[in-house]
Amino acid sequence: MSNDQRSEMDTASVLISLLQQAEPDEVATTLLTEAREISRQEADLQMLAQSDHLTRIARGLRNEKIRARVQELRSQYGRMKKHEEDGERACGRVETAAARAFSTFSKLEEATTVGTWDSLTQTGHRLPMPRSSETRKFRLEGLAAVARPLSSWDEKTQDYVMGQLAEDLTAYQDLFDAFVDGEDYVAEYELIVKPGQLYRMVELAGEQNALHQDVESLLRDIKVIQQESSSISELEPHVRHWWGDFRRGLLGNLVEGELSQALAPLVHPVKVLDPAVMMRVAKKALAVGEQRAETSAEAPEAQQEG
Repeated sequence: MSNDQRSEMDTASVLISLLQQAEPDEVATTLLTEAREISRQEADLQMLAQSDHLTRIARGLRNEKIRARVQELRSQYGRMKKHEEDGERACGRVETAAARAFSTFSKLEEATTVGTWDSLTQTGHRLPMPRSSETRKFRLEGLAAVARPLSSWDEKTQDYVMGQLAEDLTAYQDLFDAFVDGEDYVAEYELIVKPGQLYRMVELAGEQNALHQDVESLLRDIKVIQQESSSISELEPHVRHWWGDFRRGLLGNLVEGELSQALAPLVHPVKVLDPAVMMRVAKKALAVGEQRAETSAEAPEAQQEG
């Protein structure tokens, strides 16, 4: 790929990324501000040409057809980002609740072992392993991974959250309830209370209500994650395709049509504008947006204090 091709791609990509995060009018205003500063400070003809390229792009972004298309694309992009943010918040809640549930289930795991039950003597006997391959396993490795910080979740952990976790939580809660409600042996798991650990079942009864609340919260948020993931999977390919068309239009590579005609005046300035100049504009535009958001967030607090 030639340097010119990389330049076109970089400038167009930076502009697309900026338009996804800021309103087209705000972007146009920042472009014009940068063009004005360059013209005031520079005498170099190449830099003055950069000022004109910025101005042409800004003027193009104020075209009604382009503005309407960008707003439509931003709306769809915003929908996708909201699904992502809602999913991430649900994952955060799952991480927190999973840590509490793991702590409680771990106490049950420590106090039980694989074994059989003698109904005549009312005593349990340890076994080195379950006698049946059909015996359900009480394994907390997956839940332990979910209980770790969200940033450390690998693909296997994410798949577990989306798939097996809900079933395991329900089953393990039933197992927990059986022991703390008085069972000494649960045949489905071939588990017995270890000798001398029965008192811990009485102690764990004090954590039963909290565990139920955590499991209920986890099941609810797992559904949220599944729903948001499904929505993203449905929407993301379309959003990427629509923005891809817009980007191809900026590079003059879009099939002839209404959008390509509207974007035609931007093709040359996008091709020749220095990507570094566009990146500088993007940083300034995003900084202004962040400052505005902080001011908006502080306003209600100031009113309350007043």
